[in-house]
Amino acid sequence: MKIHNKYSGTFGGANNIVAMMEVKEGTIFTKENLGRIFHMTEGMDTVYGVNHNQIESIGHRTVRHLRVAAGGTLRAEPVMLRAPQTQEEVDSIRRIVHNAENIYGLIVSLDDKAALIRANFIEGRLDYKRIFDEVNAKVVEPFQDANTTVFVAGEPRLYGWVYRYAGDVFWILVVTYCIEWVLRWMYFHDWRGSLRPTLTGVIAAFWGMGFIHLIGLALDPLMLVMPFLITARAVSHAIRCTTATTRNSRSAAGTSAGRSSRRSPSSSCRPSRASSPTRSASWSSSSCRWSCCRSSRSPPRGGSSRSPFRRCC
Repeated sequence: MKIHNKYSGTFGGANNIVAMMEVKEGTIFTKENLGRIFHMTEGMDTVYGVNHNQIESIGHRTVRHLRVAAGGTLRAEPVMLRAPQTQEEVDSIRRIVHNAENIYGLIVSLDDKAALIRANFIEGRLDYKRIFDEVNAKVVEPFQDANTTVFVAGEPRLYGWVYRYAGDVFWILVVTYCIEWVLRWMYFHDWRGSLRPTLTGVIAAFWGMGFIHLIGLALDPLMLVMPFLITARAVSHAIRCTTATTRNSRSAAGTSAGRSSRRSPSSSCRPSRASSPTRSASWSSSSCRWSCCRSSRSPPRGGSSRSPFRRCC
């Protein structure tokens, strides 16, 4: 990284954009097509954050060819100083490109149907969304037609696509989480069981983003899937813990209720005060018979088989 930061200003960094103009019929060596390449290069030179000394195109001053001057001296002159105005200038540019090994096959295709425009961007001035919009407005859209296609690639371009669809990703996340919340409610039949995993996932996401900010790292848009996966695992563990806690609570409540009923079997069968005297008498008789029968079936150990419940009957 130190070597990269030291020499990136001179030899270029990793933030490159490559635009290619391709024609379907004919070649690029016409006044119209060479004029498009020249104006596309000018548009790329005005994009925010571009390094003006690290643009490669036959329409830029940095791409030069050698010419022998008077006295045997060599001169490095740009291929195109302006958009060609006559057919003689077009023929001269074609001859220069075909005789330059640093251009023909590298910047201009061997079949003369495509030409490249390379640009490097300064790392301290990277604004992916702005670069994406300006490249579309200044390099791509004004120069495309039925016979001409413009392709753009590069890392800033890739991040620009990510930021362009960030709003759609956000709404997809919101809708997915709402559907997941409804499914959790259908599983638990309780709003608390549905809310706890949601809070767990939100807290895990905030903790992760806050930790990244504290250590001074930037969140890579291409790694957005990792926070989603971590949040999903947190929600999954929260659902499992909530399910286990709910089952244990219900089991403990059932055990305590069974113990209380075994301790006082007749207490759960007491008549209400609002019952009629006839109903109370019939209940007492049936309750007494049930108690006597139960006592006769299982007499206490070491005691008499005769139970006090028999006397009440």
